[in-house]
Amino acid sequence: MYKLHNEPCKICGSKKNYYMESEGRKSLFCEDCNHYEDIYVSDELKQYWEEQSETEEQEKLQQAKFIPKCPICQSTDLSKITSTKKVMKIAAFGIFGMCDNGKTYRCNNCGSKF
Repeated sequence: MYKLHNEPCKICGSKKNYYMESEGRKSLFCEDCNHYEDIYVSDELKQYWEEQSETEEQEKLQQAKFIPKCPICQSTDLSKITSTKKVMKIAAFGIFGMCDNGKTYRCNNCGSKF
């Protein structure tokens, strides 16, 4: 697993440094000059990295929860029905154009509006 390291490389000063984690060891690797260095990892630092990775995973899960899906076909290929479209439809068709009022999305897969 690679994680970007924000401090510049000790050899070339490049900011393309990555932490590498393998078999319980952590190493620092510079992409530009191929400088490789083993890092002593204290228990506190291990705990901090674990907490960071857990919070990143939780954030990804929360972001995935809020992706709207079509209630009919469960597709995420949606178009937003804008207020401008609603007003234009009412202006063109009068009372018969009010079918989109109260709807927010249109599914591009099955055509349902919700």
